Amino acid sequence: MSENPITTLPGPWLGPRADLRQRRHASRRVVALSPAVLRAACQMWREEGWKDPTNWARVRMLRSAVGWAYCERIVEVDPLDGMRNPPHAAVRLHASVDQVREILHYAQLDLDAAQADVESTAPAVARLHRAEQVLLLAHLAASSGARRGELASLQLGDLDGDILTISRSTSNEILGCTKSGRIRRMTLGHETAELWRQMAKRWQQRIVGQPFGPWLFAAEPRHQVRLTTRCLGYWFGALGAVRVYQTLTM
Repeated sequence: MSENPITTLPGPWLGPRADLRQRRHASRRVVALSPAVLRAACQMWREEGWKDPTNWARVRMLRSAVGWAYCERIVEVDPLDGMRNPPHAAVRLHASVDQVREILHYAQLDLDAAQADVESTAPAVARLHRAEQVLLLAHLAASSGARRGELASLQLGDLDGDILTISRSTSNEILGCTKSGRIRRMTLGHETAELWRQMAKRWQQRIVGQPFGPWLFAAEPRHQVRLTTRCLGYWFGALGAVRVYQTLTM
């Protein structure tokens, strides 16, 4: 059984597995794996331009698959047992004050451009709705320092005055508690809190007579369906300043 290739390991792994199986390590036999082999693969992926989160997902998927196979006695040994996670290429640093100011400036420019489009067509309204949310997102990220999954999980009722309560987060788009398992409360800048209230009032006025909420960020105008974490990151990454500072991520 130890001669089975990785591609024969059963299990409900999706996403990274489908990508990994197309690469050269999909034909390597389990007994031929080792921490050195996996570290070399991570280095190769990084040189090919793959981001660290994608590489770490591949490593976790592979270790999970091999560990499962060992527990089920499909393989006699776990060659990756005790392996440490591959080192990060670089430490993620906080954005500088000037970078944050430029991000907020670009977000405001996008909103101004969307407001200048006075058409009442559905695409124009959708562009305005998105630009308003991106501006609020940029202010919240700068003011709170919250994680992307926490920002995507915010509800309209989480702001009380200028006090923001963060009690939820998402992992793989599954809603749950925060990463630390704790509920955090923080005082936002008055400008950010006031922008939240103004945007929420504006969005509700557009759908008078229809149910509204509870999510802060949503693709549809009634805000009844939460915006995915991936889409939130895509919206942020589409800002002009973020495209200039390619190392900036949420």
